[in-house]
Amino acid sequence: MTDCVFGFHAPRVCRVRGEQLAAEDLIVQAADAFRVDDENVVMDAEHLRQGALALPAVVAAAGAMVVLGEPGAGKTSVLRQLTNGLPHVLDTWNRDSDACLWVTGGDLTEHSYQEELGSHLLSLPSEGDTAGGAGVLTVVLDQADESPLLPRLSRSLRRSLSGRGTNSVRFLMACRTVDYPAALTSALAEAFGACRCVDLAPLSRAEAVALADSAGVPGEDLVVAAESAGAAVLAEVPLTLELLVLTYQADGQLHGRPEELFARGVARLAEDPDPRRLKKPLITTAHQRLTVAGRIAAWMLLSGHRTVWRGASFEAGTYDLQGDVLAGGAERTDAGPFEISPQVVEECLATALFTAPDDDRVAFRHSSVAAYLAARYLTDRKITQRQLENLFLICAPDGETATIPAPLRETAAWLVAMNPSGGDWLASADPESLAVHSALVRSDEVRRLTVSRLLERAAQVELGGTRWQLSRWDLRHPALADQLADNLELAPAEGAASWQSTARIRLAIQLAQEAGTDHPRLADALLRLVQNDTWHQTERRLAARAAFACDPGRAVPVFVEVLATLSDPPDAERVDPDHELLGTLLSLLWPHHLDAATMLGALRPPSPDLYGNYAHFLRTMPGECRDEDLPSLLAWASDAVCRPDSGYVFSRDRFEISLINGVIDRAMKTSEATQHADTLAKIIFSLLHNHHKVQLPDCLQPDEHGDETQEARS
Repeated sequence: MTDCVFGFHAPRVCRVRGEQLAAEDLIVQAADAFRVDDENVVMDAEHLRQGALALPAVVAAAGAMVVLGEPGAGKTSVLRQLTNGLPHVLDTWNRDSDACLWVTGGDLTEHSYQEELGSHLLSLPSEGDTAGGAGVLTVVLDQADESPLLPRLSRSLRRSLSGRGTNSVRFLMACRTVDYPAALTSALAEAFGACRCVDLAPLSRAEAVALADSAGVPGEDLVVAAESAGAAVLAEVPLTLELLVLTYQADGQLHGRPEELFARGVARLAEDPDPRRLKKPLITTAHQRLTVAGRIAAWMLLSGHRTVWRGASFEAGTYDLQGDVLAGGAERTDAGPFEISPQVVEECLATALFTAPDDDRVAFRHSSVAAYLAARYLTDRKITQRQLENLFLICAPDGETATIPAPLRETAAWLVAMNPSGGDWLASADPESLAVHSALVRSDEVRRLTVSRLLERAAQVELGGTRWQLSRWDLRHPALADQLADNLELAPAEGAASWQSTARIRLAIQLAQEAGTDHPRLADALLRLVQNDTWHQTERRLAARAAFACDPGRAVPVFVEVLATLSDPPDAERVDPDHELLGTLLSLLWPHHLDAATMLGALRPPSPDLYGNYAHFLRTMPGECRDEDLPSLLAWASDAVCRPDSGYVFSRDRFEISLINGVIDRAMKTSEATQHADTLAKIIFSLLHNHHKVQLPDCLQPDEHGDETQEARS
């Protein structure tokens, strides 16, 4: 694990998702690999909001938490850190002490549900029962995407938790983004009072540099080399940063494509087996151990096993692969053939490719490593396309569609990355699975075909149980802009004609954000959608973001015109009732492309029940206000607070109070704060007079020692 290489553990932070589609606008996309260093991190549950960065422990303590992300993101590591030191529940939970019930998704089936999870939930005290101990039970469902029960899990959980008291229970779950069923969020929220889905934010650049420094390599040089190689995305996650460090230690540099750097890092893990795991002198080379590891990975993944069992046969679990079956036969490297003896297998299992969760089990250190090794093994053996289709595809009953089982998706993507000319079958049969791991596939033709098939299947993609919109796809290729423009130019002028049309346009808009900059034709097609008020605000606001990313110079004048059309309340209520299009336009235009007077004139009271783009803009807008615009902002705020018919409500449960707190804090931070004292006093007096709570401005808060800061004294 990373502790073996790095000198310290870098705490991860997560970004809170929302339940509304608008949430995707607030999530940092893959374009910027590293997290911004100075972005505020929420430290208490009271300030948890959609789009905010927070410590996982803060989110976990405020209800159920679901950690979403792709393999290698660090989901399991975060769950282990949150439960570190807790004894595991074996039979029943003693309510007098804290404990952890850890369930692995692959073990959770229709038949095993009661034994693994259901019976423990049913044994919780009845709702309202105050008797019992003071302990807390932390229930963890890891790798939920590997559970065949996942599509129906919400129903099972509702049944098990009905009438149960959950005050002494925390529920933590990890799942691949693309497989998470949205129905689970409401089921968990009903049981635990709240359920927040989160993504693990990337490391900041400073964190990546510090981790690499702690491993004995020049961190800044390594990160710069990764950025130059187009592999910054590998440096943003501890797992793959470790592989970069191992490569840099061996070669003194990073060169090659990201997938080649990953491969070299994995190869380094096959060197120098742990002597404490071996009983005899080494007889294998690193290349031989890497080949045997590929054989084991392919065997395990294609047979549905997750661990190698080395104990008594009758004690093996359902997902254990008997270690004694791995020996036998021969394999080949460039140096020639070699026999697979029990000692060869043991030497392979003693490398850093594997970990030992207990005395009798061995597992790959991460599923991404196993996926790569299995694909390498199959590619080296020149398995035919027909054989691969039989191994990887499950056909639907109608015979017209096929899917790849979740545990095999990353392996399938590696197969295409290693042999792009032979990847058409995968892109055609199951483009969603390939898109999830599209960063591995560097073939322009395969990416073009994947986009084409996704657009053809847009209705199924949108209606499927996956949250593809929030996954990190990388389908860029030279003709992507024109490919998407071809589809967007067919958008009906009278609005969506059918669900198929809506889904296709929505998917094309999403993909347009990856097309790059300076594409006038694509930008014009997107802007026509932004201007067309017969389309729903969802498509219009998504098109606005894509157009701005594509060509800001073309987009800004159009946005200003559309913003003016939203100034008429009856029309705005008809085309943008929740102000989400308004929030998107203001976020893109302010403060660089819009003056304060126009921005303030466009503001409307927010919807009380939706924290989306508009509420997010209101919360962040004061902090971006320039000193010269503060008088206008304060005049507007005074009018909104003091005028009874302004439409704004400043109670604690409304978003407006965050706006006013932000305005007060911003005015207090300026060096000329005394000039605004009268207006501030008027705003604060009006709030207190109407029994509203006023937050102490951040700039006046004491430091970590409880002392008044120099900024406050000045």
